[in-house]
This record gives sequence, structure tokens and C-alpha cells, in this order.
Amino acid sequence: MKKKKITIIVLSCLLVALIPIYFFVIAPLINSGDDDDQEPVFVGEGESLYYGKTLMMYPEINLNDLISLTINNKNGEVSFKTKISETSGKRVMALTDYPNLPLADMPMSSLRVYTLNTQCESNEPLRDCTPEQMAQYGVTEDTCQASYTIKYYENELEKEHTVYIGNKTLSSDGSYFVGVKGRNVIYKIGSALEDGLFIAKADFINPLIAAIYSSADVVFEIERIMIGDTSSSLPFIGINATKDESREDSLTVDYEIQFPVSAVGVTASADYISDALTKLLVSFTGDKVVEINPDDDTCKRYGFGTELPTKVVSLRTYELKEYTFTMSQKMRELDGKDYYYLLTDDEIPLIVRIPATGYEFLESENAIKWLATNSVDSGFTKYINADNEEGESGVKQITIKTNTPSLKNFEETFILQYSPHPTDPKKNDVLKVTSASGKYTFEDNLDALYSEDKNQFNNFYAMLVTYPYPNRFNSMSDEEKAQAKKPENLILSIRVVLNDGTEMGYDYYKLDSASAMCEFFDEDTPKESPKIVFDTTVEHIDILANALKQLINGEKVTKQ
Repeated sequence: MKKKKITIIVLSCLLVALIPIYFFVIAPLINSGDDDDQEPVFVGEGESLYYGKTLMMYPEINLNDLISLTINNKNGEVSFKTKISETSGKRVMALTDYPNLPLADMPMSSLRVYTLNTQCESNEPLRDCTPEQMAQYGVTEDTCQASYTIKYYENELEKEHTVYIGNKTLSSDGSYFVGVKGRNVIYKIGSALEDGLFIAKADFINPLIAAIYSSADVVFEIERIMIGDTSSSLPFIGINATKDESREDSLTVDYEIQFPVSAVGVTASADYISDALTKLLVSFTGDKVVEINPDDDTCKRYGFGTELPTKVVSLRTYELKEYTFTMSQKMRELDGKDYYYLLTDDEIPLIVRIPATGYEFLESENAIKWLATNSVDSGFTKYINADNEEGESGVKQITIKTNTPSLKNFEETFILQYSPHPTDPKKNDVLKVTSASGKYTFEDNLDALYSEDKNQFNNFYAMLVTYPYPNRFNSMSDEEKAQAKKPENLILSIRVVLNDGTEMGYDYYKLDSASAMCEFFDEDTPKESPKIVFDTTVEHIDILANALKQLINGEKVTKQ
């Protein structure tokens, strides 16, 4: 009895030990045997298998063995050969007639997948097809949508296949029927082949070729920027850059406007210009190359020709290197979007299509965006609370005239007086403002924070130097400006006199119900020849007039 129990225990242990052996050793072998029992993939003459599972129309071709690849489609013929890349030292594909043009990644990737590694969508192609069937499926030389001929070496023997791309299948994946010259077999290939086999030669070229540099730090290398067009002898934007290397921890650049003439001497927006320069020098790219080595007729079709105005973007570095881009005027295409066309001046010229979005600075009416608002008001933003130690003059008086819906026929001069700060001689403590008419008196604690009942004049002054915002440079002729400057059109006039006698100010003349012309002048530009002429909105002026109305009525000064 004891022996029987021992036997049972031993057998039980043995069974437990065999269970993992079954699952991890025997079962996989059984399953492997099941795979071997599956119907094998039939491989015809010239065909091969990818990892023993997927049918290929011909063996996989190594790029080092590729001799040439020629595509024919409705756009014409495109021929590739291989060469050694000067940058990577590896063998790469290149256009036969333009071997030095850089190629775009996406179409070239699709081309390599569907010509060097031709995996079929189905392991069961249609075999023993009649010539009529081949023509019906569009996989003959006379009926195909596109074809390609690939030449390569296999075991030092030169081989060649010509493939015909036929009709689309009825499957939801949009695959294509494909045939190989000399065979009566119809294969199926994925729809992504369209990206490499149905496109024109220019579509293979990388549209990033217009970018000069790879780093955004290039903005510190540019000394001059000019943007204009051939319809005028003067650019509509001209900017000189000056580096400030006085600080060891950072490098800043000041941009002084040279054109338009009405803004000469104004410091432009560094952020806006840096963004534009980055687009021009680092990421100046289109969505496609539309033409290689264009003839005169093609150039004219895309806006380039002696009788057509074109845009010119000129850049010069501190090392006196010159870069020039020639571009068409903005064009609206059939897709409803706006584009520019760039004509390169390389050995092989190209026309590159560039979406207009993000390149607004290329239009003259947007030149004002190259200016910071406080740059337009550069002489006007003197602190009310002048720094005595730094010799700042401070504001002595402000005269304001308004004739807006918010405040009609108002005119007043406000006289400013300061008392010194009790503990800091560099600062003033209290600002007392009285009107010349004696109607209004304001007293501000200059150390107080913005609130409903303190710093009311200071709050108004802060709006005065930032409102109304410039909208665009005024492009009216001198005669048109003189016509607009009638007394009845004057809706806002501001005069600021500093303690040192310097005078500066604005005059706003209503042009229509929505816009107004502004003339700004400072100590360097007398009223007879204003420094800057720009346009703004009547709405902005009315907002400022409403804030003045709140001030004189003892209400909280707000922007709305």
C-alpha cells in the first residue's frame, strides 16, 4: 500500500513537471507544424518572397545595386540614377539630368518602397491572364496609367524589370492592379505608390532649397534688410540692424527703419523682424517646386518678366555677403488660397510655390507691423515721473483737443507739478495736475498702485502714450494729405511740452467713418514736416476720448 502511494506521488510530480514542458516546448513545435501545413505561397518566375511570407514581384533590390530607375506618367518622364552623397558618403538616388538638386523625403521614400521593395497586397495574384484581361485591368504598355523601368545588378548580372501601373481595385484601401512586362500575371500594390509614381519631376525636389541657414541665430548676422518691388525705385521696407554687445550675458539688436521715409529713425520691433528673418533664412520653404529650369514663357506665367512687377527681398550680412530673393506678387490660386512664387538664381533655377500665410511682411500695407507701438511713440513716452538724477526732463504740460462722439469740442491744457519724494531724491512723490481753465484738479500718489481712486491722471497718461495704435503707414500723396487736413476733420490733437521746453505731439484727421490719418512730430521734426504719418481707427481715438471724459468726470479711467 505504501509503495502504491509513493508511485502515485511520483507520477503526480512528473505530470506537474511535464505541463510547462508541453506549453513551452511541445506546443510551439506542434504549432510550427501547423504553419508548415498551411498552403505555401506560390512563387512564379522572377518573383520572390519577403521573409518567406509576402509575395514580391521581383527580388528586393539593394540601393547599392541600383543602376537606374525611369518613370513615365501623364506628367512626362523622370529618370533617376545613384551617386555617392557628398555629405553622408552613402549611395543615394539622384535625378539623372539634375544630380545636384536636393530631393524631398516623402516622395522619395514612397518611390523606394514601391520599386526597390515591391511587396504585393495579396499573395494570390491573377495568373495565366489573357492579353485582353491584361488590357482590361490597365496593365499593358498601351493602357497603363504609369510605368517604370528599374535596372539593377544581381550577382554581378545586370537585370531589368518594366512595371505597368493599371486601374484601381474595388477594395476600400484603393490599391492598384499592376503588371510586369513579359508576364501574364496581375498583382495588387498599395495606393501609396501614387506619391512616388504619379507625380511630376519637380515634385521630387525639396522645396526647402530657399533656406540659407539652419540656425535661427542667423538673425544676429544680418546688417540690412530691404523689401520692395520692381514697380518702384525705393523699397517699402528698409531696415538697418545694429548689434549691442555691451552686455556680456546677452546680445541684442536694434533695428532702425530707413524706409518708408515717414518712419526714418524709428526703432522697429525686434521680435517681429526676428520672426521674419527666421522665415526667410532658416525656414523659407514652399509646399512644392513647380518648375525646373523654366523658360521665359513659364517665368511670365508665374509672375516673372520684364513687364511685370516682382518682389525683391535683399539681405546683407556684417561680412558683406548679399542674398537676394525674387518673388512674384501674391496670387490667388484655384484652391482659394494665396501663394507667392520664388525664382531662385542658382545654376539650375527653380520656381518654388510658397503659401502666403506667415509672410504678411512681404506686403507694403503691412509695413507698420515692423514697428513696435511704443517705437512710434518713442519721443512721447517720457515718464511723467522723470528720473531727476538721470537728467530726464519730465512733462510740464499737456494740451488736448477732441471732437469725437465721446467728447465733442473739448480743449484743455493740463499743467503738471511734482513734489520730491521724501526718502528717494531720484523720484518724485506726488503729481498735482491743474487745468489752465481752473475747472479740473488731480493729485496722484506716484508710488500708489493702479486702483479705482488713485493715479487717475497717471492712468490716463499711460493710455495717452499707447492709444490709439497705428494701423498702417499712410500712403496718400502730399496733395491728398493737405486735402484731409481741414480743421473740421481734426478729431484729436495732443501737445506735450517737457520741462526743458521740448514739444512733441499728434494730430488726427478723420478720413472716413472708420479710419483717421495721424501726423506725429517731436523735437527733431517740426510740425511743418511730421516725422511719422500713419493711419489708425476712429474707434481707437474715441476710446481715448472716452477715457479723458471719465477723468474729468471723476470716474474710473478705463480703456472701454
